[in-house]
Amino acid sequence: MILNSRKLWRESNSATLKSWIENHAGTRPCPMCGDVGILSKNGNTFQCVCAYLQEEAALYARFSSMTPALASLSIAHLRQNGDNRQWRSVLDAARALAWLAKNFDSTQWVLLSGARGCGKTHIMAAAYNRIPHSAIYTSAIYLKDRVFEAMGEETLNEYKRVLVDVPVLMLDDLGAENGSDFIKATISDVIMERYAHGRSRPTVISMNNLKVIEQPAYERVRDRLYDVDLIRYFPITAPSYRTRTN
Repeated sequence: MILNSRKLWRESNSATLKSWIENHAGTRPCPMCGDVGILSKNGNTFQCVCAYLQEEAALYARFSSMTPALASLSIAHLRQNGDNRQWRSVLDAARALAWLAKNFDSTQWVLLSGARGCGKTHIMAAAYNRIPHSAIYTSAIYLKDRVFEAMGEETLNEYKRVLVDVPVLMLDDLGAENGSDFIKATISDVIMERYAHGRSRPTVISMNNLKVIEQPAYERVRDRLYDVDLIRYFPITAPSYRTRTN
C-alpha cells in the first residue's frame, strides 16, 4: 500500500515529528523512535510513522530519473541567461515551483514551456531536491523506457499507480518520448487520474512548446492542461544557457 507522507504529516499530533518530516527526514534520526522503526505504547508494539516514510521515499526514488548532477542543483545555482525580461521569466517559474514544494498538500499545478536549455529541468530538479521523500521526478524519455520495461499488465498498472499516487509528480520534457501512441496514452492516463484529484495531487509538466499537447494523442488531456483554475502556466523566454556569452 502506498502511503501519502503529507497525509501522515497532517495526522501527526507531534510538532517535533512534523518538523522532522518536513525538513530532516532521511538526514537526521527520527525523533520518535531514533530510527529503530518500532514504538511501544501501553504494552503494544507498532511500526513508527518514519518506517512508512522511508518505504515511501525508497519507492519514489526507484521511479525517479534523478542523476547526481541534477540532485546537486538548487535555485542558488541559476545564472542569468538572456536579457532582464527573459531572465524574469525563469525566476517567476522558479518561485512558483519553490512555492509548490513548500505547499504541496494543496496547490495549483505548474506547466512550463521553453526552448531547450532555458532552465526548465534545472528549476524542476531544484524543487524536487527540496521534497525527494514526497515526489517523483521523471523525464518523459525515462518514463517511456520504464513503461516498456513494465509491459506485463500487472507490472504496468503498478507503475501507473505509483505515478498517480505520489504526492508530487514532475514530468519533464513532455513530447521527447515520441514513438507509439501507447506511451502517450499511458502518460495521458496518469495525468487524467491526477487531474481528478485536483490540487491534492500537484503536478509539474514541462515541454518545449504547447504544440506538444496539440498532438492528437494528447487530445484527452489537452483541455485539462488549459484549466486556468488549476494550472499555472509559465512560458520561459530565456535562450539556452549553453549559448550564454556573459
